[in-house]
Amino acid sequence: MRVLAAILAPAALIAASAANAAETATVDDVVNSAAMCMLSAGKEGADKSRFQNEAWTPTEDGFRHVSAPISIEFPSDKDGVTRICVVRASLADKDEQKKLAKKLTDTLRTKPLKQSDSQIWMVSTASGTRGVQFYTDKTSDQPQVRLIGAAF
Repeated sequence: MRVLAAILAPAALIAASAANAAETATVDDVVNSAAMCMLSAGKEGADKSRFQNEAWTPTEDGFRHVSAPISIEFPSDKDGVTRICVVRASLADKDEQKKLAKKLTDTLRTKPLKQSDSQIWMVSTASGTRGVQFYTDKTSDQPQVRLIGAAF
């Protein structure tokens, strides 16, 4: 739980990024965003408040980071309730995807479950089991990655 509490200071970390919009996101910014997303997800509905600060600009689907190419989406389920949180980011190159996976493992202190097209990290928190699913981009030189935060 201490690890996740340290991640919740991410708005300050991410806000410390360059004031001008960058072309690619840093691994740290994506990991912090994914952790915030994971903690925002909820079985009864997602909590968007972690992204309601000066580091994020509201959009129609969620939020966009003010200085990094990272977006946060809160898609609704068929019943109209938003339960998951999706991070989309542009990385500098394919090697950054490997660094991102390693950083998620180090930050969440758990090994991922590997699937054919993604990896899933599961963690126990005070509010229950949560997870992050990381989909890599195997075709682009400048990968467009997607991470999904969920509560179980």
